[in-house]
Amino acid sequence: MLKKSEASQSIQVILLDSNSKKEIAPSSAHNLDGLPVTFLLKVGKKYLAGTDAVRYYYKASETEYYKNRSLLEKSLLEESKNLPQDLQKEFWDIITANQKA
Repeated sequence: MLKKSEASQSIQVILLDSNSKKEIAPSSAHNLDGLPVTFLLKVGKKYLAGTDAVRYYYKASETEYYKNRSLLEKSLLEESKNLPQDLQKEFWDIITANQKA
């Protein structure tokens, strides 16, 4: 059983890249600012093709998703967390490389 002082302590999780053993920034640090929608859709279709925001972005009959960039970005950020670690790293490497360009 935990004592009250032990239960109230916060726990910090540090993710390490398995190859370089360097700390990976938490996913909250990731952003999609400044990237064109066409690029986001291209990356989304490659890694997260089943995501509704990606599938229906240009479909006018799907009013919730139709040209809804904020929902697209939110979906990509949330769904990328569910990717296997190697694909997640690849996904964010592509995103960050294009942000710097």
